[in-house]
Amino acid sequence: MTLEKENHDLKSAKTASERINLLRAHVLCLSMDKFCAFSGGIIQKRSLVLWEKGESELTDSAIHRLTSAFRSLNLFVTEEWLKNGTGEEPKKIGPAVYDKDFNFDEEHSISQEILCFLNGTKGIVANVEDEAMEPIYKAGDIVAGKLRQGDEIKSLVGMDCIVKLQDGTELIRKLDLDSNGQYVLIAKRKSANPTVITNPNITAAAEVVWIRRRDSF
Repeated sequence: MTLEKENHDLKSAKTASERINLLRAHVLCLSMDKFCAFSGGIIQKRSLVLWEKGESELTDSAIHRLTSAFRSLNLFVTEEWLKNGTGEEPKKIGPAVYDKDFNFDEEHSISQEILCFLNGTKGIVANVEDEAMEPIYKAGDIVAGKLRQGDEIKSLVGMDCIVKLQDGTELIRKLDLDSNGQYVLIAKRKSANPTVITNPNITAAAEVVWIRRRDSF
């Protein structure tokens, strides 16, 4: 789920310090003490205070630790976005830490698996948010793949993909072509509405090559 849809104004945060504060205080709704506690000890409160005030340099190591902490709390954040405000924007990839369904051990494990998958690749991670691709992909699953844009998207025709649309929507659908050679997105579940999306304005896509299902689903 993209955060812009929840009225979090990501573009209003102009500095890395402001982006850290926005995600911790307004997206996760956690105090500094709780954020540091839930980070598993990789973030110290004294450092966090200085980072959010802009009074301490955000080294590459610090950025890496912060993104790891956010991901362990089911908030997918790239190092590029946290540091520069560019690239893929943050998104939720599971229940919030204060939700009754949050299982810290499982979510931490998932976070580590995502980090391993993304290591050295320009990847994309997404939630399956509907039942359109059942029984292969169920609502609540996390999927990932290697991001492709422009003409590279054509190589994904016929595959199950994570598809990013111009309006910010992300869907998991089979990517195909109609009789006119235009992209269409197809659901596996015949009762899905719509079953076929015609003329989607696709900005990027990735073949689903990684899937993780929570034990609770």
